[in-house]
Amino acid sequence: MVKSGTGVMFNWEEYFNLAKELSGDSSKRANNDSKLRSSVSRSYFAVFCIVRNHLRDKGKILAPDSRFPNYYPHWFVIEKLVKNSDKSKRRIGHNLKRLRNNRNLTDYEDKLKSNLQSLTLLSIALAEKILTELTEI
Repeated sequence: MVKSGTGVMFNWEEYFNLAKELSGDSSKRANNDSKLRSSVSRSYFAVFCIVRNHLRDKGKILAPDSRFPNYYPHWFVIEKLVKNSDKSKRRIGHNLKRLRNNRNLTDYEDKLKSNLQSLTLLSIALAEKILTELTEI
């Protein structure tokens, strides 16, 4: 596989190799692309849960109970932030949406149109920006 290039077909078995490696199985080593893709994905989920819990705990935005039909917590939180009258919350919402889009690319697309290394660094930077801005609301 070409080094984290643009338009390279991803071998999805590498995610399984990464799962094994993370579980302590030393018989398989995951390739760099699977690690970078996972980094983008985990960045999104970590930040999403931190934002969701912060908003819940501050009583500013309460997501509906997950037992409700058509419950989409990710879009609910993002849309509540994006449509908020507070500029800081809107900015967090837009950045969280961008981070989710990056996560969707790395979790579902066989080939990426952008450089995976750059996308990973951008996602980490976005996550850090969101976490910094979150302390201001």
